[in-house]
Parts: sequence; C-alpha cells; structure tokens
Amino acid sequence: MHSLFHQRTVLLIGRVDVSIDRNGQLVSQGVDKEGIPDLEDHKVHGDTVYVLDQLDIKTVVGIGDLGKMAGRDDPHKGAKVTTKALKLIIERSAK
Repeated sequence: MHSLFHQRTVLLIGRVDVSIDRNGQLVSQGVDKEGIPDLEDHKVHGDTVYVLDQLDIKTVVGIGDLGKMAGRDDPHKGAKVTTKALKLIIERSAK
C-alpha cells in the first residue's frame, strides 16, 4: 500500500489488473471517478481502494464511479461499463 499526502488528505493507491474507461475500452491504467484513464499503469487512486490489495482477489477490474461517468453507465441504457467489468471478472475467474 502506498499513500500520497496532499493538503492533509491521504490518497491511497491500490492495484488493478485492467480497467474499463467510461467509453467501455479496456485500459492498463486505473481510471478516475469519471472513468477517465489515470497516468499510472495498473494502479487506482481512492480513499478505500487500497483494501483490495489486502484481499485474495484473482482479478481486479477498475471502473469509474457509476454515478459520475456522464451517464455512460446508466442502468436504463444497459450499464455497459459495469456489465463489461462483470463479464471480464467471470471470464478470468473461470481460468
């Protein structure tokens, strides 16, 4: 677990195997809350994501905050980002 200190806020970093951006594309970087790729490969920043590194999880897929991706993961439109993430986790878990 790594942490960055900025203006009295602790930002924690966790690993991801792959992320899905707000457009449904697979990317090696983590994504921010809006589903936009970050600069670092296979890392995601957030206040709670570091806990994933402490668990024995086979596949970690990063996605943005479901309510902050400009409606691109709207459940009324098929929740395409979440659906793709779940399919990817199921596929990789079967191996």
